[in-house]
Amino acid sequence: VRRHVRVLGHLDFDDMYDCVERSDFYLPLLDSENPDHERYITQQVTGSMQLVYGFACIPVVDKKFADFYDLNTKNSVLYAGDLGGAMQRAIEMSDTAYDQMRRALIKTAANIAAESLTNFKRIFNV
Repeated sequence: VRRHVRVLGHLDFDDMYDCVERSDFYLPLLDSENPDHERYITQQVTGSMQLVYGFACIPVVDKKFADFYDLNTKNSVLYAGDLGGAMQRAIEMSDTAYDQMRRALIKTAANIAAESLTNFKRIFNV
């Protein structure tokens, strides 16, 4: 797996966006064992998911966080405790499976955007 991963360290936003745009997968690295990460399914949304949706970059994410972000096995690579195995599955994914997963992620993002717009209009009586 290591030869397929590049650690870039701190990037400014423009460089980060360029990198995400060129990436096939995104690792939000939400940790189901870290109590501090509970807030990402109880109190706030992680910016990582905004990048996932905005760039249609397939996430490799812990199953614990999937439902909250409308993720499933059709639009993301899910794992429970075995991040390395999930990364390996992502790397070995066929082009056809990748394309299907990306299309499903794009549809999920569009559904979330439509729901957000509906909520906005309802709240502001537009």
